[in-house]
Formats: sequence, structure tokens, C-alpha cells
Amino acid sequence: MPAACGVMVAGPGGRLKVVRYAPKRPVPDLPFALWMALAKATPLPPLAWAPADDPSQNVLLEHDPPPGV
Repeated sequence: MPAACGVMVAGPGGRLKVVRYAPKRPVPDLPFALWMALAKATPLPPLAWAPADDPSQNVLLEHDPPPGV
């Protein structure tokens, strides 16, 4: 997960817990058509060049993966 993103982890009963808050930043007003195009877009695969030893990613390793992962 990029350091600029927040992270939530599902706990018992499906409750979500915020383990890393996303930084606050201004969000420009997007035209509705652009917003819809982004919402319908296909997600990209994970970046292969993202360093696995990035210290900002350690919070993701502190939790057990969800069942089935």
C-alpha cells in the first residue's frame, strides 16, 4: 500500500479498524463524467517496483491475513 493511502483491517465480525490514516489533502472538484469514468475503470495490478522493505508498509505485516488469503 502506498504511504499516501490509509489502511483498514477487518476484525472479528467484519468490523473495520483504521490502522493507518490517510493524509488530509485538498481534493479538486471533478466533473461528474470524469468521476464516473474513474469509478468504472479497471484497477491496475500491484506495482512490481514497490519496495517490499519500505518501513511505511510494516503496519500491514502486523496483522494476520483474512481467512482464505
